[in-house]
Amino acid sequence: TFHKCVSDLFDFSAPKFISPSVPDYSVPVNQRRDVPNLVLSAFMTEVEQNQGFLKLRSFLGLYSTIDIPKLARFNDVTEADLICQLLS
Repeated sequence: TFHKCVSDLFDFSAPKFISPSVPDYSVPVNQRRDVPNLVLSAFMTEVEQNQGFLKLRSFLGLYSTIDIPKLARFNDVTEADLICQLLS
């Protein structure tokens, strides 16, 4: 799936993250893996937020002029939601 492909690419290409805090050795948990998972989840959240913008950008590149109602229909969102996406 898309999520698996992106997370595999991130694991392969991202720098290795370390935690600046001293681990608690009394807890038998692999804390070395916690930091990369936190960074991966933040990265995946950002990827999911930007997926809608890629579709919107492709439509804007296709048309030199397009009205808001037509663009909203192409993206299957309301006009108000589209305006919020464009202004964010």
